[in-house]
Amino acid sequence: MNLLNHMKHVEQIERDIVDNKLDTLVMGMGPTARLLPWIDRKLLLGIRLWGCHDFFRVMPVDDLVLMDSPNNSPRIKMGSETMDIICNSRPKRLWMHQPNAWLWKPHLHRSMESVTEEVNFFVWHRPLFEGDEERPEKFMLEWPRPHCGYVSPLAATTLAWREGARRIGVLGVEMGPDHPNSFPNRQRVDEWFCEIAAQAHEKDGLIKNLSPITYLHKFKDWVYIPEPEEAPDESAQLPS
Repeated sequence: MNLLNHMKHVEQIERDIVDNKLDTLVMGMGPTARLLPWIDRKLLLGIRLWGCHDFFRVMPVDDLVLMDSPNNSPRIKMGSETMDIICNSRPKRLWMHQPNAWLWKPHLHRSMESVTEEVNFFVWHRPLFEGDEERPEKFMLEWPRPHCGYVSPLAATTLAWREGARRIGVLGVEMGPDHPNSFPNRQRVDEWFCEIAAQAHEKDGLIKNLSPITYLHKFKDWVYIPEPEEAPDESAQLPS
């Protein structure tokens, strides 16, 4: 990918990291996430880095999340360069979506066994299965199972929160028309990121979109607007 047109965004991303006092970065595979190697290394000290699937082609991260199946995903098919990059990645911790874990394990080196954990994500855009909890009214940041929907960085964000992250920057989730598989789902993903950003704010946390070219416009411009309080029932206060 030619990043020359995006290098101008590096300084703004660096300012956002500092100004928002981030403790975590969650990366998609969009153009701005590929700017990570050019970010001032000192700014990343103490920041936990989360990536998905083949993010090690960009740079190493602390936590790697594998959501898709290596049998069914065209991009991560057996024998592909992407599959090789994933299998040769050595994150500090590896997280696998539980229904697909049995497909990944035969291909991962035994050195990863001690730092690998299966997570049964609650996937919003799929039907409920037997034994699933009832679907909540909105996409949840805190739930018995971390939430996901359409894109792996959503899963990584809710999991990072579960693991203690409280000031999360999201980078490289552009979902533009050059990514036809994800572009049609951008509106739902946009809404879900806004919902968990609001929930994080209510718990004195932060989830912020750092990408200056994202198609998640609501999430990019999101500011906290408290939900209106219900008006008191005056009739209940009238004397009998």
